[in-house]
This record gives sequence, C-alpha cells and structure tokens, in this order.
Amino acid sequence: MKTIKYMLAGVLGLMVMSFAPSVNAETIDVAVSGPDFANFAITETGGTINSITGTFDGSAISGLVATGGIENNDNLYNSTAPYFDGDGVGFSLSTPDVRGFSYVDLYSIGNSYETCQSNADVAGACGTPGVTEAAYGPDIVTAAVATPAVATPEPSSVLLLGIGLMGLMSVAYRRKSSTGLLQGLWSRPSA
Repeated sequence: MKTIKYMLAGVLGLMVMSFAPSVNAETIDVAVSGPDFANFAITETGGTINSITGTFDGSAISGLVATGGIENNDNLYNSTAPYFDGDGVGFSLSTPDVRGFSYVDLYSIGNSYETCQSNADVAGACGTPGVTEAAYGPDIVTAAVATPAVATPEPSSVLLLGIGLMGLMSVAYRRKSSTGLLQGLWSRPSA
C-alpha cells in the first residue's frame, strides 16, 4: 500500500510540473529606414532582448550593450509598435558606422524612432558633456517575427505519462490478490 501512495505522489508531482509555463525565445527581423538604415535580427524571451545580429549604417553589429548603458537602454521589445520603448535597445558596432560612431541606442518617441549614436558606452551618452554623440531621426522601423515561439510538447507528454501510470496502477491494484503488485499487471483475471 505504501508503494502505491509513493507512486501516486510521484505521478501527481509530474502532473503539477507539466502545467508550469514555458517561455520560449523568438527571433524578430527588424528593418530601419530613414536617416539610418539597418537590417538586423533580435532574439527575445518574454520581452527582453537576448541577442542581436545584423548591420547598422554599413557596419556589422557586434552585440548588445548591457542595460543602463548608452542612453540608459533597457533592451526591451514590444510585439506591437512601438517595438522599442523610450529607453530603447543599445548595441555596439564592430567598426564605426558611416558617421564614425561605434555605439547605438534605437528608441521610440511616440510612434516614431530615433537613434542616439556615440563613441562611448556611457549611461545617458546622448547629452553627456565631453562625449562625441549625435541623435538622428525620425526613422521608420518595421518588425516581423521570423521564428515564432512555439510551446514545447513536454508538458502534455508528462501529463499523458502520468495519466497512463495512474491507469496502470489502478489496474494492478484491482488485480492484486495473493500475487505481488507487478505480477498483478500481467496476470489474467480469474473468471
């Protein structure tokens, strides 16, 4: 009887875990046109941008700037326009762009976008005395989901496994007589 209780507790634990929400990353293709031009892809999970690749103003993007860097970027993504908030997404360039800058913050102002471009990864670089910087805009930004987040089938598989185990345990319990619990699974009921 103790074995059945432990098995039921394990199955119930698996079933509870199967309902835990899963957050998956999705990839979004972004295009920028106007005074700036760019084509890049971002990967985000739950609204936070994890990575960025592509080009901006003729230079390869080398990576994200940590949050709180250039122009106090927060690297957040919205699935509807405006795609970036007023703090924007900050990234660095592998070589200076066509204007000679190596750091960029792309952010929204209302329904339009601007960039703060700088040669230093400094919090609030746009407007910081002694930092070479410039703001350009308005830009037009379009975004399209390239790889949508797809829920993984694991939670439902674990749930089905748990239900199946519970069914096998109930059959074994009913068939159990003088034979052992596992033998009850394979023995035929007496007529």
